[in-house]
Amino acid sequence: MSIPKGVEMTSLSDRIADAIEGARVTHALFTTFTLDPGFFELEILPTLFPDRSFSHVQKARRVQLEDALRSGPAVSVFYDRCGLAQEGTPAHLGWNRVDVRWRTGIFHPKLTLLLVERDDDKDPELAPARSLIIGVASANLTRHGWWENVEVAHFVELRSKDHPRSRAAYRKDLLEVLRVLQSALPKDTSDPVRDAIHEFVRKETNTEVFRSATANGRYRTRIFTGQDNFPAWLRGLGIHRRGFKLELISPFFDGRHANTLAALIEATKPTAVRVYLPVDAEGTALVDEEAHAAIADLPGVRWGRLPEAMVKRSGNAKAARLSHRGVHAKVYRFWSADAGEVVIVGSINLTAPAHSHKRAGNLEIGVLVDHSNKHKSGWWLVPDEVEREHFKQLDGDEEREGVRNLPLDVSIAFDWRVRELRLRSPKSGMSVEVFEPTGEALFTHRFENSDIWQTRPSEDAERVALHLEASSFLLLRLDDNEWRVLVQETGTGYKPSLLSKLTPEEILQYWALLTAEQRQAYILDKLRAEELEGLPASGNTRRFLAGNSLFERFAGIFHSFGCLRRSLDEALDAGRVAEAEARLFGESYDSLPRLLARLAEAPSDDPTRDFVTVLCARQLRGQVRRQHPDFWKSARPVRARLDDRLKPFDDLGEKLGLEPQEREDFLAWYEKAFLEDVTPREARS
Repeated sequence: MSIPKGVEMTSLSDRIADAIEGARVTHALFTTFTLDPGFFELEILPTLFPDRSFSHVQKARRVQLEDALRSGPAVSVFYDRCGLAQEGTPAHLGWNRVDVRWRTGIFHPKLTLLLVERDDDKDPELAPARSLIIGVASANLTRHGWWENVEVAHFVELRSKDHPRSRAAYRKDLLEVLRVLQSALPKDTSDPVRDAIHEFVRKETNTEVFRSATANGRYRTRIFTGQDNFPAWLRGLGIHRRGFKLELISPFFDGRHANTLAALIEATKPTAVRVYLPVDAEGTALVDEEAHAAIADLPGVRWGRLPEAMVKRSGNAKAARLSHRGVHAKVYRFWSADAGEVVIVGSINLTAPAHSHKRAGNLEIGVLVDHSNKHKSGWWLVPDEVEREHFKQLDGDEEREGVRNLPLDVSIAFDWRVRELRLRSPKSGMSVEVFEPTGEALFTHRFENSDIWQTRPSEDAERVALHLEASSFLLLRLDDNEWRVLVQETGTGYKPSLLSKLTPEEILQYWALLTAEQRQAYILDKLRAEELEGLPASGNTRRFLAGNSLFERFAGIFHSFGCLRRSLDEALDAGRVAEAEARLFGESYDSLPRLLARLAEAPSDDPTRDFVTVLCARQLRGQVRRQHPDFWKSARPVRARLDDRLKPFDDLGEKLGLEPQEREDFLAWYEKAFLEDVTPREARS
């Protein structure tokens, strides 16, 4: 049987790229149950930059993403603390990691929120139009979720109120989603990405209230997030009045009974029901035997299977011989030839915790979309006629493969900006041992207070900082239990860069490059030169500014610092304070402190060139202080980093080969004249 009409088979990455096309992402928020941090940043983060190409080499890709994120979107991921994939790989880049423990169940929504800007094609001078791309899916942020399973997703776009198509019945639902995400955080914390998206929805979108669930006989798009229990929510929309058939796809079921499905049928009154039966490669039904029988005994209900074309692996003949892809999609499809078709997709399994009110079970999400008149309706599922003999109940609704229960909720945060290490737990009076994943002991921490961040001594912070340069995981031990924690790293502009071997000349040359494509190509060449991932050196190791003419020795330095100053001005004018801080005070491979550090480690054979480079650094420091006083004031805690990097060059003038009296007379005048801002004659007139 072929793929049913109306079903679009594509990758999640391609779907997101299509939704973003022509826009810039300014804020991106993802929610998930299971999280693989390394997979997320290597394979999912690049989808936020559909106009960029990234290397297939992991270290090269991370360096490219490090550069893209610095001036690109702010990114946050909310995930269930128990859902940190135990086989997952560590994170290295600067995105917000928000661990959540849902009080009455699990934190289970799979949501993508992308705040984007689009320029006006007709008038580039107009302010960009803002909108919010909303993706509701069944896929976790893991390799299985994005690459291997059969998943489901739907995307909509909420436009600002000045757009003619800005009306959206789901606006109120979305505000509730954002409110619930805030409630999942400790009381004294917030997430800047969630806050920015909430501000847009609350202030910049159409506030029209819709009193009817339908318009012209079709259902308005809505979002379910546990406002009521799921059957009651559907009944409130009037689904029971349409005489629909119900088709249901879920990989997880309650054990031993069919109560959840019976309650759904009672609320929505379908005339016939088909339920997808998950089966493994050996033909074992992945459902409790009693539940299988109970569901089959419900009036009008039949088990079914998906068409071969939807579950087989694509590719060559070898791929075709492999077992079918796992089905992780969650779909509730109400349809009839006369009444149309309404589909709910998202994270909602056929289990009691998933169908409960959010204060009584899991936190879930689903989007209801009316597909009437788009295609001829018919069953998706083929009746399962096999007499099943073997059954295997999956672990309820908790999708526990690769994850585990935790003996104690612990969050760990490290702020690179001030090099501070903090721990937090909702329980007090307990002590945990903290280790590197290799097993090396770091320290023991006792939680004296509940739900309050507690700061560790600086020596512990420095030991963890050294470890975080290689991995974002720490290992905790309590009694006989061990588990991994993903460290929440902030201020990553001050974290040592993944690319650390650029010479001072190469940093200057990087500043002078004008396009993102040129910078990417340059960094890839340097990575090859460092022989990362076993790549051979490219041989292109030409040092920048190596000529002997006056122009070659100094004009390139002035040009590079001019480009850096323009990039700082642009970032600050656009409100990208973190980007400007990272360039001026941070530890990225192309930051000003990094240039000075490399110059101190490996001075050139020309002290005059080094002297001019340092004077340019001092000049830039003064220009930023005068022209951006608010920024300069806000950066007080980190300004000393730049001053400390400048101190080793206080005696640089002694290396110029001048006589003492010449040094005293000339350099005092020269430095003063160099650092003074001069307004061109044309500007003065």
